[in-house]
Amino acid sequence: MRKIKTKKTMAEKSEAKPVKIAKKTKTEKKAAAEDFINIDFPTNNEEIPIGTGYTIRISASLCETVQISVNDGEWMECRNASGYWWFDWDEVEPGKYKIYARMKKADGTEAVSKRRLCKIA
Repeated sequence: MRKIKTKKTMAEKSEAKPVKIAKKTKTEKKAAAEDFINIDFPTNNEEIPIGTGYTIRISASLCETVQISVNDGEWMECRNASGYWWFDWDEVEPGKYKIYARMKKADGTEAVSKRRLCKIA
């Protein structure tokens, strides 16, 4: 007599293999999906006239601090005013720049913006 093979149901398959759930450690905390950070100005590939002071504007969800990094340099603190975060960018030499913004929340989570390119000319 031949045995007939039957397909297992989804319930039977899930019972057969227990699922492991990894726990996050404090150092692995990432910002939640509803958290955001965006460099509003300068716009991407914007050309900024040399010799003018420029203020970078950043929008972010509720957080403790916002910082920027220019050309992968050190993170510099931004100030919060009128619902946005601002960085006064003075005495900038002509050239091409890439800017990132980073937000940090009180619980240790953080998020980094997409890269923003601009040119001082």
